[in-house]
Amino acid sequence: MLKVPFTIDNLDNCIKTQEPFHLGVPFPKSHINQSSNTILVDTDNQRVITANLEPLANWPDGSIKWGMLSFCLDSAAKESTRLELQEASSSTSPQSSPIKVHDYSDHLEVNTGAACFNINKHTFAPFTQVLVGKTNTLRQTAQLRLLSSGEQPLPAHITDIEIQDINLVSCNIAINGYFNAPDGDIKFIATLWFYANSATTKIDFTIWNTGAAKHPGGCWDLGDPGSFLFDELALILPLAKYQTTQLKTHQKATWQEINSENFTLLQSSSGGQNWQSAIHKDSSNHISISEHGYYLKVDGTLFDQGSRSSPLLNILQNNTSMSIYVENFWQNFPKGLKLSDGDLHLQLFPRVEKIDYELQPGERKTHTIHLDFSESREALNWARSKSTPIIPRQWYAQCDVFPSMTKSIINDSLRPIIHTSIDSKQSFFNKREIIDEYGWRNFGDLYADHENYYQKPGEQPFVSHYNNQYDAVYGFARQYIETGDTRWLELMDDLAKHVCDIDIYHTTHDKIEFNGGMFWHTDHYLDAHTCTHRTFSKYNSTSSTPGQTGGGPASEHCYSTGLMYHFFMTGYKPSKEAVLKLANWMIHIHDGGQGLLASINSTKNRELKKLINLAKGQEINPYHFPLSRGTGNYINVLLDAFLVSNDVMHIRRIETIIPNTLHPFDDINKRNLGDIEETWSYTILLQSLARFAQVKEELNSLDKHYYYACSAFCHYAEWMLAHEQTYFSRVDILEFPNHTWVAQEIRKLNIFSIAAQYSDKHMQQRFNERANEFREYITKTLENSPEKHYTRIQVILLQNYGPHLRCNNDKTETKPFMQKHNYEFGQPQKPSILNLIKLIAKRLVKGLSQFSWQQEKHWLRKRLG
Repeated sequence: MLKVPFTIDNLDNCIKTQEPFHLGVPFPKSHINQSSNTILVDTDNQRVITANLEPLANWPDGSIKWGMLSFCLDSAAKESTRLELQEASSSTSPQSSPIKVHDYSDHLEVNTGAACFNINKHTFAPFTQVLVGKTNTLRQTAQLRLLSSGEQPLPAHITDIEIQDINLVSCNIAINGYFNAPDGDIKFIATLWFYANSATTKIDFTIWNTGAAKHPGGCWDLGDPGSFLFDELALILPLAKYQTTQLKTHQKATWQEINSENFTLLQSSSGGQNWQSAIHKDSSNHISISEHGYYLKVDGTLFDQGSRSSPLLNILQNNTSMSIYVENFWQNFPKGLKLSDGDLHLQLFPRVEKIDYELQPGERKTHTIHLDFSESREALNWARSKSTPIIPRQWYAQCDVFPSMTKSIINDSLRPIIHTSIDSKQSFFNKREIIDEYGWRNFGDLYADHENYYQKPGEQPFVSHYNNQYDAVYGFARQYIETGDTRWLELMDDLAKHVCDIDIYHTTHDKIEFNGGMFWHTDHYLDAHTCTHRTFSKYNSTSSTPGQTGGGPASEHCYSTGLMYHFFMTGYKPSKEAVLKLANWMIHIHDGGQGLLASINSTKNRELKKLINLAKGQEINPYHFPLSRGTGNYINVLLDAFLVSNDVMHIRRIETIIPNTLHPFDDINKRNLGDIEETWSYTILLQSLARFAQVKEELNSLDKHYYYACSAFCHYAEWMLAHEQTYFSRVDILEFPNHTWVAQEIRKLNIFSIAAQYSDKHMQQRFNERANEFREYITKTLENSPEKHYTRIQVILLQNYGPHLRCNNDKTETKPFMQKHNYEFGQPQKPSILNLIKLIAKRLVKGLSQFSWQQEKHWLRKRLG
C-alpha cells in the first residue's frame, strides 16, 4: 500500500488560513497510475484533506513518476502538521470541483464558492468585477496600465485565453496577449489561480520583449535599438467605498492604520549597504538610483521609512475587505503601492523620476501578486512566509528519481565544504550583498565572486553574474533533497525563475543559433558594465579569451537539468518550457537551421573547412561532433527534453550524435586529451554518455545504441585510469592556475565511480581506488583553500554531487552492460575526402529541399545586420 509521509512546519508566530500548496511528489516505478485513487491524510488528527494529484511525468510502464499534489491547509502558529499521501483502499465516486467556470461571449466567470471573479476576454484587466456575496469589491473594471517612455498608455489586448485545469483544489487560467506598442514586440503572459471555497487569487504576470537585439560587434549592452523603454507598469484596482486602510511594512512590523485616501509606499532600492552598486547602471553608464530603501508618504508627508519592505496591505470595505501581497517586493525593486482617489495601484514598475525602464530584446520579467477578498486581514499571512512541505530523503532514494542517490546517508568529506554555500559568511545569500545582486533584473542570480580573483587588493569588486553556469539550479535541488534544508530550495527557486526570465534569449527574430539560447556568465575577470546578464560589453576592449571581445549564446553554455527538476518539484511550467526551448535551440545550433543559405553556411564552417585541411595533408577530427562540453550539453538537454515531454525523437537524435562523436575502439592518444586548456571538458561529454546509458536502462531499451555508448564510455574511462593525473600535476600549462581546477577533478572522480558499475570485479576495484584517490585529493586541497567559497568552485561541486558516494567496493552495483551481447561496432571513422564530399552534397540537397524565399531573406538579413 502506497504511503508517502511528509511534514509541514509553520515556523511563524501567526495563524495561516487556507495556505495553498503545490508539491511535486516522486513515486517508485509501477506503484501508482493515473487511475489510482489517492487520499491525503492528516495523521495526527486522522482526517482526510481535500487534495488533487496531477501526473507530471511517467515511468516507461505508464505508472506515475512525478505527480503534482495540490491542497490547502490551515495551521496554527508554530504548528507542525504530519501528512501522508495514501492509496485509497477502495474506489471512490469521482467528485466534482466546487469551482465553476462559465464561458460567456465577452468574459469568463469563475465562482470558487466564496467569491465570483469576472475576467474580460478581450482586454486584460484582469477583473471586471469581484463579487463576495452580492457585494462588488471593485467600483469599476480594474486596469493594467503600461506607460511608454513618452507616457503613452498601451492597452493590453488578449489573443488567447485558456482554462488549463479545474480540480477539487484549484483552477488556473492562462492568458496571452500583446501591448499596443509601435513595433508589436511587447507581449504578456498571465496565469490566474483560484482556490476552492476561497476568496484568494494569485496572479503571475510576465511582460516580454519578443524582439531581437542588434548586438553590434557581439556586444549586448543596454541601449540596444531593440530595447523597449517604459515609465510604468501597474495594476489599478478601483475600490468600492472603504472604511480604513491598514499596512504592515515588513513581517515583524505591527499593523499601521492609514487614515487617508492618498498614500504612497515606494521601494526605491534594495536598502542594503551597497544599494548604489555599479550593478544598477543604466544605458548611459550611470547609476540613477538616488533613494535608500523605502518610504511611506501619506498625503505627501513622510509617515515611515526604512531599508527593506515586504508590505501586506489590507483595505476594509463596507461588507468585506481586500488584502494585497506582492512577492519579493524589495528584492525586485523598484516596487510601489499607491492609493489615490479610491484607486489602488500595484506598481510592478513604479513611476520614478529620472528612470526609464529598459526591457531588453528577448527579455522577460515575471511578478507574482496575491489578492484576497475575504473579511480577514490575516488571510495572506502565509504568502509573505510560505511553509514548506518536507518529504523524507529516504522516500526520494526509494523512488530513484535522482541519479546515484544512495539509500542511506553516507558520511561524505565533501559535504562540509559544500555547506559553506549556505552557512558561512561567504554563503550565496551573503554574497548577494557584495554587489547588491537585487533589483527586478538581477534578483535570483549568483554573484560570480571568483571573477575578482586577479584583482588588486582594495579594488572595487567586479560586477559579475554567473547565469547558471554548471547548473547551480540542479545542485541546489540535489542538496535540498539530500538535506531537507529549505535554504537550498529557496536558492533553487530564486535562480530558476531568474534563468527562465532573464538568462534565456526569448526571441525567434535573431540568428537561428541565438534564438532561444542561454547567455553565458559575464566575461571572465572583467566587469560586466552595462551588458547586464548578457556576457559581453562594449566597455571591455579585451577578453579572457584571446581575440574574443563579443559573441552570443553558444552550446558550451546550456544547462537545463536543474530546470527539469524545478518543474518536477514545483510544477512551475516556465521551467518545463525553458527545457524544451533550450533543446530546440541546441538542435538548431548543431543542425545549422533550415534552408539553403543556412546549409551552405553550416557546410562552409564545418565540412568544407575539414575538406580543405585534409587536402593539405593536415590531421583532422573525423567525427562531426567535438569531444567537448558543448556536445555533452547537447546530449544532456535532449535527455531533459525527453524526460519532461516523453518525446522519443530526442532519444533518437542522441543515438545519432554519439557515434558521430567517439567510438569504442578509438585511438585515444590521437585525441589530444593531454592539452588541458583545449580538451579538459571531454569529461563532461563522458558524464553525459553515462547519463544516456542510465536513461536507456530505465527504459529497458538495452539495444545496440546502449551497448555502443557504454562501450565507448568504458573505453575512455580505462584510458583515464592509465593516463589521467591531477590538473595541478601539470600546472605549468594552465593559463589560470587556481583551485577551480581542483573542483573540476570531481568529474574524474565520478567517471571512475560510474565506470566501476560497468566493470568486472577486478576493474571495479581499480576504478574505486582511483576514485577514492581523487576524492581525498579534492577534499584535502579544498578544505584549507582560501578559494573554496568561490561561486564557481561551489557550483562545480554541487552539480557533480552524487556518483562519488558509491565508490565503495562492497556497495558497487553491476549494470546490465555486463551481460553478454552480440553487437558489432565496426572500426572508428577515418577522414576521407570522398566521405566529406558526400556529406556536403547531402547537406546541400537537404537545404535546397527546405528552400523558401522568406526564410532565405530572413537568414540573410540577420547576417548583414
